[in-house]
Order: sequence, then structure tokens, then C-alpha cells
Amino acid sequence: MNKYFALFFLLCSAASISNAAHNYYLIDGLHEDNNVIKIWYTALGLLDEYDKGLNAGFEILFNQNGKHFSAERGPNWWQYYFGFHAIGSSEHSAVLRIPRHKRSTIRFNTVCTMSVERGHYLLNTYMRLQPAMQEQLNQIKHDYWPKDIPVVGVYYQHPIIPEVQPPWDPVALCERVKHEVKDIGVCKIFLCTDLQDFAMSFKDHFGPQCVDIPHLRNDTSTTPAERGQHELLTLLLLAECNMVIAPGSYQGIGAKMLNPDLQLIELDTFPYALK
Repeated sequence: MNKYFALFFLLCSAASISNAAHNYYLIDGLHEDNNVIKIWYTALGLLDEYDKGLNAGFEILFNQNGKHFSAERGPNWWQYYFGFHAIGSSEHSAVLRIPRHKRSTIRFNTVCTMSVERGHYLLNTYMRLQPAMQEQLNQIKHDYWPKDIPVVGVYYQHPIIPEVQPPWDPVALCERVKHEVKDIGVCKIFLCTDLQDFAMSFKDHFGPQCVDIPHLRNDTSTTPAERGQHELLTLLLLAECNMVIAPGSYQGIGAKMLNPDLQLIELDTFPYALK
């Protein structure tokens, strides 16, 4: 009986995989978690499936109510930043909209299980920036990035669930960064945070070592499209660093996938592990 059950299970599993290979997915919706970095990870997970022949492709199709929408720039905010928004073909495929929980699952699996090498390959093979985004990145590097001096990126935002991941004290994080960079020697600190107490503490501790990039500041006048642009530019600049210290964030892993040579220091209770 057991062998027949095992055979039945294998046949069902094979049929399920075969059916999934003929699915073409749509990423759309109005959910608040649809920011550019989270959708970037969702797209990376779907690209992994597509590259392995496990789906027929997908399309990122936000409308004018999307999180980073700008009336001046068109309805699909994803195309403000990236030169691709669809891959594969929906012909002869089941076209399925991905619900919010499924996007979260794909994103979580990508962060938890995808190797740095695999992520790097997929990003280089399929994902391209819009020329305007690449030009802005190049200009920021030209105007603000240190020449011939190591740069240490520090990314910190307040934890979403402080009960699970206790927040860092600003002074304690400064001291930890000092400890991590002591063997590097002369270096610059690229701090990425919207928390004013952390910004002030790092300026007090590191002074002129801090790399200040006004282009990435958000305030009440920052538009949703600009916020998305700042989030993506921050990730891309972290990937330019020699070392990244990123307690509890997706950005550290993303930077490592973009640049496998950087040293990533993960602190405290961050639950994702690089493979």
C-alpha cells in the first residue's frame, strides 16, 4: 500500500510542477507592502522559477494607484526605475494574479534560500535599470563617492516588530561599527537611515568620515516616486561599498547579491541566512 501511495504522490507532484510551468503571473495591486525593494525580491524569485522552466513568465503591472505612482511619469511605477517589466509569454498559459500573501512567500523564500551566486547571475542576466536611473547612480558616485578609500555602508531602520527584533541603541551601534572597521584603517561611513537620533549619533562619533548624500534624504516634500528612487539608489550604493553592516534588513542581502565581493556583517536577530 505504501509504495502505491508514494507513486501517487510522485505523480501528483510531477503534475503540479508541470501545471506551474504553464502559469504566467501578474504582479499588481494596491497593497502598502508593494515598495520597490520588496517587489525587486519578488521579481527575483519569479525570475529564478522562469530561468528553471517552472513558470511561463510574469509581468509587473501597477496602475495609477500604486505605491510610487507619479502622474507625470506614467501609471506603472516599476518602469520608472527598471528597463524590464515583463518576461516570457502568456500565450497558451494560465494567467494568474499573485495575491499579497503569495508575494510575501516568494520574497521570503528568495531572501532565505537563494544563494548569492544565483541572485547575482539572475540580476546580471535579466534585470536592467532604466538609463536615467543608471545615469543618476553614476552622477552620485562621481560627486560624492570617495576615491581610493574603503567605504563601509551602514543600513538601519527601526524594526517592524520590536518584540521579535529589539531595536539598537544609536551609541551601541556606533560602537559596534567602530569595532567592525578597526582593521580597515582609514575609511568612510555611508549611513542609510531615516532615524534622526542615529544620524546625529553617527555624525558625533565619525564626523567627516560620514558620506553625506543629500539626494537620498526624504522629507514631507518627497514624492512617492522619489521615495522609491531613493530606496533603490540606496541599495545600489550599498552594493558599491567594501563592507555593509545591516542589522535586520533586506538591503544587506540585496547588496551582497549585486556585489558578491563585499563583506556583509549581519548583526543580532536577523532571521535570514545567506547560502
